[in-house]
Amino acid sequence: MNTYFALTIGPIYKTLSQAQRTREFWGSSYMFSWIMREIILGMIGKETITKDDILMPNREKHDHNLKVGTGLYHDRMIAQIKPAEKDNVLNEFKTVADIVLGQIATITRKDLVVLQSYFRLNAVLFDLEDGKNIVETVTNYLDSLELQNPIFHEAYKIDWQELIYNLNKSLFYDDAAVGNIFPSISEIATKGLIHLKPEKYDEYVRKDIIQVLQNNNQPNKKKENDAQDNFIKHLSEDPLFKDDFRNYHKYIAIVHADGDNFGKTITTIGGSPRDVKDLSSLLFGFAKDAAKEIDNYGGTNVYAGGDDLLFFAPVATTNANGNQTIFDLINKLDDHFKTTVVDKLTKIAETDRPTLSWGVSISYYKFPLSEAIVSSRKLLFDDAKSYKGKNAVAFKLIKHTGQFFGATFGKGGSDYKFFTKLLKDKFNTETDFISSLQYRISENEALLRAIFKADDYPTRVGNFFDNFFDEEIHNLKEGFIRNVQKMLIQAFDNTALPKDFETMKEEKQKKAHEERVKTAIDKTYSALRFIHFLNSKSDE
Repeated sequence: MNTYFALTIGPIYKTLSQAQRTREFWGSSYMFSWIMREIILGMIGKETITKDDILMPNREKHDHNLKVGTGLYHDRMIAQIKPAEKDNVLNEFKTVADIVLGQIATITRKDLVVLQSYFRLNAVLFDLEDGKNIVETVTNYLDSLELQNPIFHEAYKIDWQELIYNLNKSLFYDDAAVGNIFPSISEIATKGLIHLKPEKYDEYVRKDIIQVLQNNNQPNKKKENDAQDNFIKHLSEDPLFKDDFRNYHKYIAIVHADGDNFGKTITTIGGSPRDVKDLSSLLFGFAKDAAKEIDNYGGTNVYAGGDDLLFFAPVATTNANGNQTIFDLINKLDDHFKTTVVDKLTKIAETDRPTLSWGVSISYYKFPLSEAIVSSRKLLFDDAKSYKGKNAVAFKLIKHTGQFFGATFGKGGSDYKFFTKLLKDKFNTETDFISSLQYRISENEALLRAIFKADDYPTRVGNFFDNFFDEEIHNLKEGFIRNVQKMLIQAFDNTALPKDFETMKEEKQKKAHEERVKTAIDKTYSALRFIHFLNSKSDE
């Protein structure tokens, strides 16, 4: 029989939903990671638990020296303790929790009772027989506690914008090493231009953004919007930047990632404290590496908790690795997750090992940030993780005009491979040419439905493209055209018919076929629209 202590903190989603600016989302998220870390350090300091007792989060040393620009501590902790320490652990937890919240109270000048009324620090002690699944048991206990909706009696007294502002300025910025102020949307969106003239870019950041924020203790929304407008205007008109300035520099990508199939992993190894610690250590290492990769790309981390990521990033950028899009970053993080986590889970059958799914919301720099974050989360959980086999990426681009497009790709599918291949031509493909491709595909859906009914549809699709793109100018783009053709075919092949298709009535079979063709066209059309978007100088 073993004894365990587990902790969860919150309310995370409720707190994040009150943020309106990038720095508020980051600060709200970092606060919970900071609270968890400080509670762990406090309890280790009182010697009620040791570093070796902690199963999750597991790392070589719990300290203050990470400084990777984001919170790495998850909202849950599990420790294996000696049975005789039950009372001591619970009492010390309460003492340490009050000390940690007391630090926040001191910095923000809020009453500790008010903060205690808001924050949910739920702990549980339990005994478990050897071999029983530790993680599943903890999850059930803590989920049950979180479902008990609290009444925040004093929470109405908290001004969250002011509270996070004070914590960022007085504690979090230095603790995470993010500089003097967290980047604004327009700074993140245009990060790919900094290489052209770093000194001038930084000058615009100081004059247009930072001085506005520093000269106004809590700048109002209009002043901040005006500051970002001026920043975008100066970059788009300055001779040093304007030739490279594209419409996408006015847009930001908000990205959520979450692990797939961890339930199977936990079922297999969750009964072994050693295996749980090893998995947690792998995930902690990946999160730290992911934060660095995101920063190298030009993105800005909000949260990196193992298989759970949230970050802001440029839609496309130019850095030491050349021209890249957000999908290049996703693919790189996927590869790193496989080599540093998945491939080391040798006790898990290869087909059951975890993957990552992604939700990518791309929106105009003036689009409400809270709505864009909700969109990204919905894309992840409603689209990517609902995709057959998961391991998917769902993206949606909301134009300044309100129009939108997007698609969901299985990352193992050949259509996704052709999509990312097409993106390699993203900076040297004329928009008029892309528009003609879009038009021919979308306007000939009825013809394509008939073509895809034939057994030799790959040949007929080739004939379709040969017929519409047979002018001399198209010879220069033949490679690109053939990749679009292949993507359309692969998107059709990767869209499965219903399992009972053969027993369906003729009318339902026809409808299922039409849906399959429409999905293939929509994916290809969205890919072309995204490439067109990357090349456009204006919001056409």
